[in-house]
Amino acid sequence: MKNIARLLLAFAILATAAVTAGAGDSKEKLYVVINYSVYHCHADVELNGVTMTKTDKQSAYTTTGFSTGAGLWIFPGKNTITLHIRPKEKETDPSRKPTIEVSLSTVKEGQMTNEGKKFFELKIPEKEGDARLENVKKAFTIAVNFTPAYVPPSELWEKAKAVSIDAAARREITKLVKDYHAALRKKDADTVWSILQFSSMDSIRIRHQPADNLKTQFNQMFKEMMADKNFNLLPLDAEKLVMKPVAGGKIIQVTDHSGKEPIRTKETKNEGAYTFGVYVGLIDGKWMIAR
Repeated sequence: MKNIARLLLAFAILATAAVTAGAGDSKEKLYVVINYSVYHCHADVELNGVTMTKTDKQSAYTTTGFSTGAGLWIFPGKNTITLHIRPKEKETDPSRKPTIEVSLSTVKEGQMTNEGKKFFELKIPEKEGDARLENVKKAFTIAVNFTPAYVPPSELWEKAKAVSIDAAARREITKLVKDYHAALRKKDADTVWSILQFSSMDSIRIRHQPADNLKTQFNQMFKEMMADKNFNLLPLDAEKLVMKPVAGGKIIQVTDHSGKEPIRTKETKNEGAYTFGVYVGLIDGKWMIAR
């Protein structure tokens, strides 16, 4: 089955712009790209607590690719790449050795995603005799800290405060998610824009793109999405939302009880589903969508 996850606004509008020409600014534009290859290993790869890729039985415990969205999660100071290694449900061909390679690079405008300058690299096995990934019987974690050579321009990290998820925070975050879901259900473009405005503006700042016509782009995309006959929003189970601190505790990732995006449309066989990831932060004293 073909599964297409279609995100709203900045991630969808700007995903292809990360290494393309900008708006005439002569200043050098840099983008952070993560490249990864996981072979024959049951693993999740996280950047500052946010999943970049994962493998499972359906993928034969193998994945390879890149993400230009890594820059959204790079902040000043200590950052962390974390590998969560788990036993395989069913052992594959033992002659195929498990390996993991993860790298972070700065890529100049116009370069391919594998042509940048690496500032972080992790390879396992690290040397001959390193058998940590072989015959895994019990889950374990490998975490490696690094200080990025380049931090994308962002207002989030200086504005957001690291907080604990107490009862009051949970209530406010739940209300925000409910308001977001309700606005989508009502097809209320203005309210959805107000909820996503900070994250959208910060996302294009990171990608060195102009903000002049961002709301116009949003309105057009929102109109097209609402006209899609497959846009059938699923009910929100607000009582079972799961809240997980990421990015040094400055961001709270919100999922449903199964770890999926809390706001989704009904999945169709050929078109997949619209999914709305929710990452919130306490910014200027107010909980809002941060990423």
